[in-house]
Amino acid sequence: MTERPKMCPSCGKLMGIERICPFCGSDSKGLKVRARSLADRSNAGGGHVVTFGLVVVNLALFLLVVMIGGLEASEGGFELMRPDTSVLLLLGLQQPELVAMGEWWRLVMPIFLHLGLLHLIMNTLVLWLTGRHLESDIGGPAFFVMYMTAGVLGFVASQFAGIGGGGASGAVAGILGCTIVKRRLSDGNFRHPVTAMAIQLVVINAIFGLMVSQVNNVAHLGGLLSGAALGVPFALWQGRKLAARVWLVGALALGALTVTAVVMTIVNQPPAWRGEVQRAIHCHDLARTAADQPNQTVVPGPAIEAIQCLERLGPMDTTGDALIGQMKRGLALARDGRLDGSRRSEIQGFAELRDGLLGFKRWVEADPKLLMP
Repeated sequence: MTERPKMCPSCGKLMGIERICPFCGSDSKGLKVRARSLADRSNAGGGHVVTFGLVVVNLALFLLVVMIGGLEASEGGFELMRPDTSVLLLLGLQQPELVAMGEWWRLVMPIFLHLGLLHLIMNTLVLWLTGRHLESDIGGPAFFVMYMTAGVLGFVASQFAGIGGGGASGAVAGILGCTIVKRRLSDGNFRHPVTAMAIQLVVINAIFGLMVSQVNNVAHLGGLLSGAALGVPFALWQGRKLAARVWLVGALALGALTVTAVVMTIVNQPPAWRGEVQRAIHCHDLARTAADQPNQTVVPGPAIEAIQCLERLGPMDTTGDALIGQMKRGLALARDGRLDGSRRSEIQGFAELRDGLLGFKRWVEADPKLLMP
C-alpha cells in the first residue's frame, strides 16, 4: 500500500511521504516532534478519557479493598459499607504520624481510597457530572494536572491540620473550583449551565460538610482553592501551544509521581510479623502488672501468666525477639527467687524485667507502623 502524503507536525506544511520535512527540516517521527503533536491534540479537548479512567480506578480500588479485608461494622450513613481500616492503611490511607515520618506517598494514595459506599458514590457522581465538562473544555493533560494537584494539596492541608483519612473529595472540590473560575473568565458571567451546576454543588457540599462530622472540610477547602487557582491559567492560556506542552509535561510528572507512590506503598509494607507485635503488647502489659515496683520483685501468679503469654509469641525481628527473651528471663528469675527466698535473684530478675519492659516500649514507639491495626 502506497504511503499517503502527510502534514509536517512542526510547520504544518504538506511534506509528502518523506520522513524529513523539506521546509523546516524536522524529523516527523522524532520523539520531540511526536511529544509536541501529542500535546497539541490532547489540549484540544473534546473527550473525557481521564475522567472515565479516574472513575474506574476509584471503583476498582474500593472493590479491591472490600475483597481483601471485607467491611467494618458501621453506624450507616456516611460510613455505610466502610472497608476494613487496616487494609486502607496498608494501601496508603493518610495517617499524619506516618506522613510526618517521611511516608509522603500517603498524600497521594488517599485520593483513590474511599471510606464508605456513600463516600464513593458522592465523589464519583460529582466527578462524572462535572469532570467530563471540564476535561472536554481544557483537555485531558490539564484536567489530570488540576485533579491530582487539588487532591494532593487537599491532603497537605489536612496534614497541617492533623487530620487523616482518604477520598477524592479534595480533588473533586478542585474540579468545582476550577470550573467556576475558568468559565467565569471565559464567559464573563456565571450563567453557563455547567457553572451554575458547579456553584450549586459547592453550596451543597458546604452544607453537608457542616452537618456531618466525618467530612474532612479542610481537604475540601484546600482542593477547592487549588482548583480555583489553576482555573486562571487554564482560561488565560487556553489555545496556546506552549501551555499545552506545559500541561502535558505536568501530567506526565504527576503520573510518574502517582506510579512512584504506588511502588513506595508496595515496598514499604509493614513486616509480616506485625500481628505478633499486637499480641506482644498484651504480654508486655501482663508482665508490667506482675512487676512489684516498690519491692523490686514480681507477684508469682501474674508472673507465670505473663511468661506463658510471652512463650506463645511467634518470631519477630532481632530486637523484638531479644526484648521478649529479656522480659521472660527477668520474670522467671524474679519469680524463682521469690519462691526460693533468694532476695538477690529477685532484685536481679526485677532489674532485667524492668529493662526489658522499657526497651520493648521504646522499640514499639519508634515505629508507628507496628501499631497499625
